[in-house]
Amino acid sequence: MRNSFILFFLVGLISCSEEKKEYKEQISANAENMPYEDTLRSIAHNASHRSLQTIPKDIIQTGLTGVALISIHKRNVVNETIYHKEYQYYDDETKEVNFIPGMGLMYGYNMINVSYFNNNTNTKSLFFNKPVLIKSLYYPCTEKDSVDKKPVKRNYFMVSVYDDDTNKDTLINKKDLRRLYFIDELNRSKSLLIPNTYSVYKSEYNKSFDAMQVYARLDQNANGSIEKDEPIHIFTINLKNPIETKLLYP
Repeated sequence: MRNSFILFFLVGLISCSEEKKEYKEQISANAENMPYEDTLRSIAHNASHRSLQTIPKDIIQTGLTGVALISIHKRNVVNETIYHKEYQYYDDETKEVNFIPGMGLMYGYNMINVSYFNNNTNTKSLFFNKPVLIKSLYYPCTEKDSVDKKPVKRNYFMVSVYDDDTNKDTLINKKDLRRLYFIDELNRSKSLLIPNTYSVYKSEYNKSFDAMQVYARLDQNANGSIEKDEPIHIFTINLKNPIETKLLYP
């Protein structure tokens, strides 16, 4: 009887460990996409281990006519999607609050891709051609917005993401370098806004410049991970034309 209890306890402990492991915000570096399917049921496949089960979750309305996004998450986890509201900008006319004027912001736990649908052209595509870990997604908001009482409308997306196993530990997670991308309104062009030798970790909106100012640590020792003693640089991204990114400091 005592041996049976010990065996039951050990099996339970192993099961709990496996369940807890499932909830980690990480994916295998070997994950690969299956061919895109209209149903959006399963877009990723882990070739070396087991299938990476995915689930579509939030339909995101955008300020681009006929364009919607769908967040895609790792299945079997608690999907907490948060729409971010920062009281850094307030429009007296519309009473709307956004982190960046003209842009909505969301992030979610284990969001591994974004599906793009254009009703005007009846086309569907993915932001990334393999599973990644998306930290934050910026998209044109549906509400009217302004800067200095002048209407502003954005026509692009920005995504901060862990998309590569930079520290070579076979996993993509928060120990890797975090990148920031610009994606055009048709999801045809994707550009890295901050050099890939950096890891971005926070941003602020500068109303005077209508710019996003991004703080990033330089991977000075080139080990694919960030240490607290590595230098911090600040970049400024012109939100009228995000491809115009400049080093603000040092």
